[in-house]
Amino acid sequence: MLTVVTGPMFGEKSTEILRYVRRALRAHKVVQAWIPDTDTRSCGHIRTHSGDETTRLGVKTNIARTSLDILNGTRERTDLIVIDEVQFLDPDIVHALDILRRRHHVVAAGLNLTVMGDSFGVMHQVIAMADVLTKVSAICSCGADATHTIRKTPVINGNWVGGSEDYEASCYS
Repeated sequence: MLTVVTGPMFGEKSTEILRYVRRALRAHKVVQAWIPDTDTRSCGHIRTHSGDETTRLGVKTNIARTSLDILNGTRERTDLIVIDEVQFLDPDIVHALDILRRRHHVVAAGLNLTVMGDSFGVMHQVIAMADVLTKVSAICSCGADATHTIRKTPVINGNWVGGSEDYEASCYS
């Protein structure tokens, strides 16, 4: 099965991933976690903005340069695979997810839209192939539901990766 969690920054996508991890661990299931190597903010863990992370749950997070790393690195006896920031992975992640979901429950989370309002990487394909889709929203500074992300600072040297210092969630108002 493929479960996809998507929405804007600060929509608690990583929190939702960790909820799946906690439930699997309570059921004594084997969990593998993955993040792309381009996610430099995470320090090698799936981490929420509130500071919760996979290491505190006893789950090591693997770093993937490509989707092939995830395919080759997934152990056969794994029950749950979680992948955060899937929008940063290469286009082959679509094929990899299709293979993995036939053998495991996969929970993949990522931003659905860029700050320009375009589909982020292959997320439109990942969303389309989801067996279960959870679309989250964040809270805009005006208090309304925020469904997209805006950039507050200029991009330096082509590096779009950032956190609350660079981005905020926004409604359409």
